[in-house]
Amino acid sequence: MHERLIKMAWKAARRTFGRAEAVTTPTVRAAEFLEKYTGLEGVLAISCGIDAHNYSPSFEPRTENRILFVGRVTSEKQIDVLLQAVTLLAPELDAQVEIVGGGDQKRNLEHLAQSLGISKRVVFRGYVTDEELRDAYTRATLFAMPSIAEPAEHRDHGGDGLRPADRCRQRDGVAAPRPRRAERVPL
Repeated sequence: MHERLIKMAWKAARRTFGRAEAVTTPTVRAAEFLEKYTGLEGVLAISCGIDAHNYSPSFEPRTENRILFVGRVTSEKQIDVLLQAVTLLAPELDAQVEIVGGGDQKRNLEHLAQSLGISKRVVFRGYVTDEELRDAYTRATLFAMPSIAEPAEHRDHGGDGLRPADRCRQRDGVAAPRPRRAERVPL
């Protein structure tokens, strides 16, 4: 009975969304999910926008190698992969990692950093103000997004709502996994 109700709900969603000229979601993963369960085609993944005037890059030379992660500190974000990758960097780089955001994996990641011998190079900032977030972007040499799940997050959930392209406006390098499918966004 439960499965039948779910199928009916997806059919109703298809009828409703099928009337729209365009259907959008904030992530590629959500677009794929919606297409899979409704049978719709051409669902667009459009990340949340920002006010670019609130972000201004600093072209001052960097004095340290700082890798920044901003988002929910949860397992699907694969911050553990980032920490393990840091151990592979040349020691003379003295790369520092700054993690901004909160979540249920903070304690586990602190333990991982300790066991990897990099705990003195990793800072967990937790939730920060907008000004502190802008400062973190300005300090960063590289923005890392190890998650394969979501290209952008809503601020309500600990993220900053920025896409990698928006982060580049801050003059950060961006390290992110390749998307499984190109976003289909009309220009």
